[in-house]
Amino acid sequence: TTKFILFVLPKDIEKERWHGIRVGWENAHEYGSSESYPLTSFSNYFNSKISEKNVLIVDEKPAQLDSVPNIPLQKAREYLDPLRFIKSPQEIELAKKAASISNIGFRAIMKSSYPGINEHLLNAELEWECRKNGAQRLAYPPVVAGGIRANTLHYITNDKPINDGELVLVDGGAELHCFCSDVSRTWPVNGKFTREQAQIYQIVLATLNECINECRRG
Repeated sequence: TTKFILFVLPKDIEKERWHGIRVGWENAHEYGSSESYPLTSFSNYFNSKISEKNVLIVDEKPAQLDSVPNIPLQKAREYLDPLRFIKSPQEIELAKKAASISNIGFRAIMKSSYPGINEHLLNAELEWECRKNGAQRLAYPPVVAGGIRANTLHYITNDKPINDGELVLVDGGAELHCFCSDVSRTWPVNGKFTREQAQIYQIVLATLNECINECRRG
């Protein structure tokens, strides 16, 4: 029989005044748990049950195991990772929605670009547009890199002005209910490619389209 057991912080009016309402273990069933207990009872509960198990599946080794030597451990990701390969219809819709929100955000900041704009303004507008359209946050700290700074793969300082004639690279995306999108786009900050910029852009775009055409189920 599978059980979902929660160990939660107790109700505390003073701490809740500062940090928000706690459900308490008495009401933890609201989250669908089979059983719930105060967090302070976790160690005793854990130690009373550990001897009954042949294998413990964990993400990281709990400190409580230090007193229980020779217990076989297996990494939870060995079981969880394969489950991520096949998405349910609901998960597919969430992934599509996250990508759609990112699309809206990118189109907005492309239109807002102009020579001299600071990278941090595009960063802020991308986050604003994504949140405004339903995302809880950005999926990761975005790269907003003008000119030569785009050659730094993980440039996230995002605090320099983008000069006339430069390209701007943005690598970012929305996160929606733990589903993350990841988009990279490059465009001229003044709205017009130079001949050389356009040639390189077309080479990269053609490569991208070829890769997409090679995608197959399985």
